[in-house]
Amino acid sequence: CSSDLGTTRENRESCPNPTKGTSMRLIHRMMRAWRLRARDEGAVTAEFAVALPAVIAVLALCLSAAAVGIAQSRLEESSRVAARAFARGDNLAAVQHEVSRIDPSINLQVQTVEETSGARQVRVQVERAAPGVIGSVTGWRLQATATARVEGSSDNATTVGGE
Repeated sequence: CSSDLGTTRENRESCPNPTKGTSMRLIHRMMRAWRLRARDEGAVTAEFAVALPAVIAVLALCLSAAAVGIAQSRLEESSRVAARAFARGDNLAAVQHEVSRIDPSINLQVQTVEETSGARQVRVQVERAAPGVIGSVTGWRLQATATARVEGSSDNATTVGGE
């Protein structure tokens, strides 16, 4: 088509522009994609707001379980330290000081000196509340027990724990 025909309606219908339909389709597709994107724009925020409490709850439980494991490890170490100290003949105040250096929230209980197969032994039990969310919700108490042979003479059996 020549440009000297003018812009009459007949000229436009008889001489179609090969790029006119293609560009209109492209513009139509772009507008449709923009409308779809605009419609889904807040969906990610809404999904995140719904999932966030569940993620926080799972994270709190995982951290609390780790804290319980660490507390149990400290309890076991405290019971071993206390049993060794009582077996050496240390008094109760010294043993409680050693145990409180490991974990200040531990409750120390000294069991009786037992006679087993000719050897005197002291048995120590320590306990504390479970830390974190698990401990506050369930009231769970952790405990550990250790036993050690009493060292020294037969008089040591009556002085274990400073009693």
